[in-house]
Amino acid sequence: MIYRTPSFRRPVVVVSSLALLLAVAVARPAAAEPVSLATVSAEAVWMMHLDMDAARDSTVVRRMHDRAMKMHPQLEAMMAMAKAMTGMDPRTDVDDVTVYGLDTDKRNAVMVVRAKANRQLLEKMVEKAR
Repeated sequence: MIYRTPSFRRPVVVVSSLALLLAVAVARPAAAEPVSLATVSAEAVWMMHLDMDAARDSTVVRRMHDRAMKMHPQLEAMMAMAKAMTGMDPRTDVDDVTVYGLDTDKRNAVMVVRAKANRQLLEKMVEKAR
């Protein structure tokens, strides 16, 4: 599923979300695909891509996950809550994340997340947030 947010105005949340996704990722067989530039605007001035399928299988991410679980025992409950709220488990259902900007203003960005998710639920959440 590809879902675009019209504009993402909280860069700290973007970085925190990506760090959390990376830190809690668990190993599963990699089905990595190259970044799809079709999801990035031709006017983008910067881009960042994280292939979660490939990252999950890395030793570094597995160690980060194990360490995060030891340091933050509440993390498992937080992941269960995230799954209940979004209809997807960020540890296993996120395939990749691409973030890009049409300018260099750090408050503006577009985040494209490819994941196995309940699209209708996520669209309702976005509509409520507007």
